Amino acid sequence: NCSRVDVYDVPLSPGTLSRRCPFFMATAKNYSAYDDATSRRLLCGDLSEETRLPRELLERFHAMWCERSRPFFAAVDETSTMSVGALAEVVRSLGVHSDLLCRSISRVIASGAEAVSFSAFVRGYAQLHSRTLREALPFAFAVFDLDGDGLLSPAEFQTVLEANLELKQLDPAAVRRVLAAPPSPDQQLRGLTRDQFRYFASLSSETVLATCGFLLHVSAFYVPLYPLGPEAEEEAEREAEEAAAAQKAAGGGGGGGGGGDG
Repeated sequence: NCSRVDVYDVPLSPGTLSRRCPFFMATAKNYSAYDDATSRRLLCGDLSEETRLPRELLERFHAMWCERSRPFFAAVDETSTMSVGALAEVVRSLGVHSDLLCRSISRVIASGAEAVSFSAFVRGYAQLHSRTLREALPFAFAVFDLDGDGLLSPAEFQTVLEANLELKQLDPAAVRRVLAAPPSPDQQLRGLTRDQFRYFASLSSETVLATCGFLLHVSAFYVPLYPLGPEAEEEAEREAEEAAAAQKAAGGGGGGGGGGDG
């Protein structure tokens, strides 16, 4: 019956998970009209489609969540939620051995609430398993943004950066190179935006580790050939490419064309 009380947040649009922060969701869907088995299948199927995690894994997680299985889900309460503090301990058990990072990661997964539902847990688990730098950066930025104001102050940036560097056991020379890398005086006054954070993160293998070191597959991230530009520009380029492809498919081979060479 825990599946009946779980509310599932519907993404803003297909592909939202990899393009934007997936924890900022729009409307909600719940499965209370269905029997337990059906609601569990629907919930896990929808979450699997959104997060690209295997449905079988999510169904296993769901059973463990409802049974409050040890060690990970013993803290799930009678409302079928887990406190942010308990979630931080689950994050630690995944290998993130930093109090600061565990607290901030669990805060982001909970979107500022005091507890998380099964759906929120799954999304956070998926984000920790991001497979590419682009996919990871919205979540990483939110973890750095300790006060949630949408900008990284110099103190926030350095505090979380140092926690990541310590977690990945980077040597002092690497630390100095990373800290020497970016900000202009203007950035220091206002704080780093998400686009500036993206640019910095994509500069080198060291900046990838410094910004995404708490993610579980960070060692597999590729450094882009060129630093990442603003998200809005990438989105516009992607939409233009999709529109051109759709137009080409719809136009399908209309003849014409430039006549004879005499």
